[in-house]
Amino acid sequence: MASSSSSKVTVEYHDPNGLFSILEPHLRARLPLRNLHWKSPARPLRSIDSLHVDFVPGRDPTDDFLKSLPPPSSDGRRSRAASASSLRPGSSDGRSGRRRHQIPGLSQTPYLKIFILRCDDNDTYKVTSRKLLREWVKENTPASESGTKSTQENHDAFEWLILHVVLPDTPAATQPRLSGSASASTGAIEKSTGGSRWPGRGSTTIFEKIRSDFNSTGKSAADRVSQIRLEMKDIPPHLIPPGIGQASNPYSDSPQEILNCWSDTIIKFKTLILSSFDLRVSQYEEDIKEKDAQRHLPGWNFNTFFVLKEGLARGFESVGLVEDALVGYDELSVGLDTIIRERAADGYGGSFLEYTEDVKKQFLVCKKSSGTNPFGDKPISSSRKDYRAMILSNNISIFDFRCYIFSRQMALLLRLGNASISRSEFLSSSRPSSRPNSRPSTAQQAKASTDDFFLGTRTGPEDHETEDLTSLAELCRRAMSFLNIAAHILRDDLTHAVENEVEKVSTDIIDNFVTSWSYAVAQQILDDTTSSYLPITTFDKTAGSLSGKPLGPKQDLKVSVPEHKGLAHPKRNSSLLDRRASVQDLSSSNRKDQVIYEHSRFNSTGNQLGKKDQAATIGTQTKSGQLELAAHRAELYLVQRRILERLGAKLSWLLGWAAVAAQHEGNKFTDVSLDDDKPEPAPEEEQEQNDNNKGSKDGKIAGICESTLRGALDSNEDFRNIYEQLSDLAVKHYFAATRSKSAESIMGDLAALKFESGDFSAAATYFSRMAPLYAQNRWNLVEVTMLKMYAQCLKKLNRKDEYVRVLLDLLAKSASNRKPSVSLKMRRASIHTPWIDDDRLDTTGILHELVSFSEGLPYDVPAPMNRYFSDVIVNPYIQHYPEQDGFQMMLTFRHLLEDDMEFDRAKIRLVSMDPGENRDIWLETKEKLDVKQGQTIAWVHTNVVTLGYYAVDKVVLEAKKIHFTYETVKKEETLQPLGISIPGASLSSSRVPKKFRVLVYPRAEAFDAKLTVARAIHIDKIKSLELDCRTFGNNITKAEVHLKAASAGLRLRTANAKVFDGDGKITDRPGPGVFGLSEMAAQTATRISIPYELEVNLSELHIKLEVIYHTEQGECEFRDNCTINIELPLDVNVHDQFMERMLLSTFKVTTSNHVPLDVLNIQLKGTHAFDVDPAKLYGSRNPVRPGQPPAFVYRILRKEGTSLANAADSNLSLTINYRCLDDHVYEKLEEKFSRSVQESKFAYLSRLLFPRLWEHLKVNLTADDWHRASFDDELRCGSFEDAGWSATIGSLPTSIREELQDWLEEWHKNNPTIDVTPPKDRTEAIISPITRRITITVAVPRVQILNIAHLDLITPVPSPAFTPPIAPLGAPLTATLRIKHTRKWDEVSSLVKAANLTAPDDPVSFVYEIDADPNIWLLGGARRVQFEAREGEIKSFPLTLVPLREGYPRWLPSVAIRPLPREDKAAGGGGIGSREASRDRGGSDQQLITCEMDLISQHACVQVVPDWKSVTVGVGVFGGEAGDKVASESVLLEAGGREEYYGTADELGEGQWVAAAMGLPTEFAEKQADGDGDSAEAEAEVEAEV
Repeated sequence: MASSSSSKVTVEYHDPNGLFSILEPHLRARLPLRNLHWKSPARPLRSIDSLHVDFVPGRDPTDDFLKSLPPPSSDGRRSRAASASSLRPGSSDGRSGRRRHQIPGLSQTPYLKIFILRCDDNDTYKVTSRKLLREWVKENTPASESGTKSTQENHDAFEWLILHVVLPDTPAATQPRLSGSASASTGAIEKSTGGSRWPGRGSTTIFEKIRSDFNSTGKSAADRVSQIRLEMKDIPPHLIPPGIGQASNPYSDSPQEILNCWSDTIIKFKTLILSSFDLRVSQYEEDIKEKDAQRHLPGWNFNTFFVLKEGLARGFESVGLVEDALVGYDELSVGLDTIIRERAADGYGGSFLEYTEDVKKQFLVCKKSSGTNPFGDKPISSSRKDYRAMILSNNISIFDFRCYIFSRQMALLLRLGNASISRSEFLSSSRPSSRPNSRPSTAQQAKASTDDFFLGTRTGPEDHETEDLTSLAELCRRAMSFLNIAAHILRDDLTHAVENEVEKVSTDIIDNFVTSWSYAVAQQILDDTTSSYLPITTFDKTAGSLSGKPLGPKQDLKVSVPEHKGLAHPKRNSSLLDRRASVQDLSSSNRKDQVIYEHSRFNSTGNQLGKKDQAATIGTQTKSGQLELAAHRAELYLVQRRILERLGAKLSWLLGWAAVAAQHEGNKFTDVSLDDDKPEPAPEEEQEQNDNNKGSKDGKIAGICESTLRGALDSNEDFRNIYEQLSDLAVKHYFAATRSKSAESIMGDLAALKFESGDFSAAATYFSRMAPLYAQNRWNLVEVTMLKMYAQCLKKLNRKDEYVRVLLDLLAKSASNRKPSVSLKMRRASIHTPWIDDDRLDTTGILHELVSFSEGLPYDVPAPMNRYFSDVIVNPYIQHYPEQDGFQMMLTFRHLLEDDMEFDRAKIRLVSMDPGENRDIWLETKEKLDVKQGQTIAWVHTNVVTLGYYAVDKVVLEAKKIHFTYETVKKEETLQPLGISIPGASLSSSRVPKKFRVLVYPRAEAFDAKLTVARAIHIDKIKSLELDCRTFGNNITKAEVHLKAASAGLRLRTANAKVFDGDGKITDRPGPGVFGLSEMAAQTATRISIPYELEVNLSELHIKLEVIYHTEQGECEFRDNCTINIELPLDVNVHDQFMERMLLSTFKVTTSNHVPLDVLNIQLKGTHAFDVDPAKLYGSRNPVRPGQPPAFVYRILRKEGTSLANAADSNLSLTINYRCLDDHVYEKLEEKFSRSVQESKFAYLSRLLFPRLWEHLKVNLTADDWHRASFDDELRCGSFEDAGWSATIGSLPTSIREELQDWLEEWHKNNPTIDVTPPKDRTEAIISPITRRITITVAVPRVQILNIAHLDLITPVPSPAFTPPIAPLGAPLTATLRIKHTRKWDEVSSLVKAANLTAPDDPVSFVYEIDADPNIWLLGGARRVQFEAREGEIKSFPLTLVPLREGYPRWLPSVAIRPLPREDKAAGGGGIGSREASRDRGGSDQQLITCEMDLISQHACVQVVPDWKSVTVGVGVFGGEAGDKVASESVLLEAGGREEYYGTADELGEGQWVAAAMGLPTEFAEKQADGDGDSAEAEAEVEAEV
């Protein structure tokens, strides 16, 4: 019988001196060989991580010859006589006794042959060792070197190696390894160029002589000589060979040299083994190619070809190339399939036995005594038979051939997967025999992978615990395919085997035998693929476990799970079924307060077990191939379970849903009593049938020889337990593979099994997972049956909430059967299939039980309405009540269940489609609703009054705690940044179907409330809003107003709200934002002022308004989402001009937007200290348009003798009455449109149509339209299409759409514009309700000093009247700067403090500075002067101005005057130090002096002309026709002297001269007449700054 192949190469050693026992520990320490790299010309590079070596002794005739030699002398040398007589017998051949097989690949031959040589001195080598080596080399030279080309030699190619062992204390030990200049580390020889150091004595070592004699001289020749040097401490005492003496001059090797020797030997092992392997592979590939080419020739035999190609595969396997070996067997498997097909077709390709003889014997034995198990633990093994000999002799059946190929594939896949069974078998065969000696020290040094020293690759031992789960999964996958094919082959094999038997054998017995064999093979695969990376616990049944009945040879799958680094940290465990936990652990868990089933969904944590839960059940450290291995192992468990089910069916033992299906076929459902712990016993007929079946039991299970199957069929209880164990293991493997659907399908059988056994808790857990699976796959009847069983379990367990939900699902199944079918043909086609027929489902009474049972629940139970009712339709058009506010809608639906039911109420929820509105409208029935099977119509009502588009979001039917809900729009969950969900946010963004859109609007006589900004605003006082409540046709007894700010930073001060117009009164204020109103009669209005505050500046206010009012008909609620624009439509700018006697204030009114407005009245009120001269207004209005602001000028006079100590005396009040054009348009449009609507048949739509018209009109009007309307006093209304009526009309009932559209088109045609002519009477316009008023506080600015300055210019040429003065170019002009100031525009005390005065009438220091353009004026005189002056005192300063550029106008230089605070004389003397000290104090303590200046000559200018004496004027034509020049006559006009015409300055006098020139202002004329100017000028102190 051929031994199984292993990944080990054989190395044959010849040890004539018995040194291998000394070398073996050192060799074992350096094995296996690592990091081998083989490159074939026809194949890519192959890397062999590790290669084990098996040393076998070789027989050589020289052993007997050496034993006859005399022992060596004391000095370790043999006598020359003995050496001379050491002739090798020629008649003896070491290999002559071993006969090669004619078919290559059947013999186990070595890859390398080693001759272990002991040669202690040079003489021994010359006399004995050299001849011995030559004889051995001659006998063991491969064909590639000897010159013969034997095919068999290449199939068994090998290499040879001479290993020279140097023992300590011998003459050879005194020699170095290499003579000359040799490297101790590399062993490279460098030939010496000089002579010997000792003349007459050779210096060549024994090692060098061996290399010189036996190594080839070619460049590519391999080095076949190696040397090992041992030390005395490396040899155990009992293994010290004789003849070792004390050397005279021992040579001491360093540890590095010893390691290098071993490394050199190991490298040669690798090189030579790969060389022989390459020769073998080349020869095999050549022969295989030749044999394959002869496939179609006569006489070609597949069996011979198989053995040849398998030899190549085994060669790959022997060196560790398992993948290549597996490819070879896969090709052979395909080739066998091809041969079988060809043989079946024409009998060509090979001969196989019709049946398997030993299988036949096993079958006959098993038939007689079923208790025997002929398969053993390993039914599939290459060592069960001598398959290769059978193949070679053509004495094999197809079944054996299949089994052998699969056994070899399985062995290779187990090796690739590094399975524990393959690892243990290999290590047991590779473990060396124990020896009493301990390892030498050099071996301990070499343990660190010395064979990799020169390769520089991996170091350290290989981790054999790493498993390749992908290979193990591939084995399980192939096993599934093999079982299907091999079972059919085995069945045909047995059928042919028993054809000629005297006693006929039934096919049932053959099927039982095949079934047993399949079960055993599946169990073997499961045992062999057990992995520590698949931590699945064993089956642990808490009750009724099967004692003494093992599941298989290795049913305990307890594995030691390695502690991965990734698993050292805490890991989150899923609340669902974990792959580390048993299914029974899950079933026994307590779930009393947990909802695990909700409308066909498993709901333990809120979701059905799906992808998210699968991800949670799988650890983060999933190894590659782990999921596939778990899935394929689960399939093998299912194969075993199906085998068990098939055998149980013969005994009428049905479990799981097979039993349920059988009961349904016969309509023999057994009622389960919920009062007892166990189900009721079976009927008497079934008991009698079971008794009759026991008699034929032995005949039905004949041929079953597998021990586990026999034990399972002993009793029904054992059968259930084995079935449960297999199901449990399959479920756990499927969950480990994240295939929850497959696991749940198996759990359904476990659920039915638990239900029959009375374990209701476990059954309920399984049912909760299985029902949704069957529902998704449309196994409706299976689901319904399961739900009924599930409901019974839940009721028994007193799990009310889950019981209610299961009943709901039962009703849903019944209702779905009664819905109109999509295809009647499909339903008719399924009538003949009772298994999926739902017509016989009866749920009578379940609805009443459900509703009555729900009263004990502490919460409401929602249920989808569309699962129990059909044709749910909500009429999207509202209907108003004739005498009551609110509206109603019609709801229709079809009741599908058998039971009539009385519902507490029916409700509809409307959700606003406005993103800013999140308040819903609920409509509900006013009384209970009786619902019978068929169509039902219900009217739902509400008392809400509002305007806007809403969507039907939900329909609810309430019966006790059961709420049937129908949601029309699927909304995605919308969360705000803080996690707060907004109900209407997601709805507004989604598209709502038109059939669910509802336009809600109030009736014409319904209550109305508007929230607007106050008409009268005072800027400095708290602002307020106005709430206008109109009762229309309602007689309100009381009302309650709710205001809620929807803008950030808005505070509504409802506590300060007050009624300023109307009969209503505020009765109470129960809380913030709420106040009550008293009785309000019909057709009345009440206006309420509500103050508000803002923390931030806002342009719009968003307020949610609710008014709950009570009438004679009941309570109603008005809702509105108000958006109020609080931006002022106008801006007011003021410009102040100070003068000595008055203050001129100019007010400019501008618009803040594109809408024009009219200023009807503007009034500035004076105070105790100031009088105001009113501005004059013209016409009935003063229009204010964008870019055209009107200006209103007021003169403000200071009253004599009044004080300004009170700041309020300086605050003037500006009041503006104005009217915006958009308010005027709104008033006129409402008046016109409402009158037209009231006269039509659509008066009830007035509260809907006008807001829509105004909304679209505001959007469509442009700034140009508003601007044109302010001039033309009329505004275009736009066409029907511009008004956007299509959306509004489309939301109304179809019966009125056409008429309403015609009426609106006619109205737009008749009213293209709106007349907005303002009233002619200003008083009438001011008292109009749309007129607004704003009051602004205007503070008169305070100025401590007002300087009045005038630059008086004297020109030599008097100018005519009403013309500017004329000045000659370059002529000096005399000018006088006159300055005075007044202190009347502020309190004197403030100036005293700021200017550091001792008395109010003390003079104040000033500095004036003249700014003259140097390109126009040349200034003569002091440009900057400091002076002191008292109030009213005039200071004159002479200046000279020379005009430098002619032209007009030439503005006079400007003057700037600033006051200086007086220095503090008490601080010290004068000088620079005191000034600096005063400046420092002034910068820290003193206040700045406020100063303004009135420069009278600010806008004065002169006309500068050249100073010409004469001018020549030409009279005549200067240009003729055709360019001819015509002489012109010239006249010389000479001007006479100016003095002759005007007179001299002395003659005219100064006063007359000045008056004629520019004139003196009245502010200075009086003082000039008194002559005070000259004296003041004389006293002025002039200080010019450098």
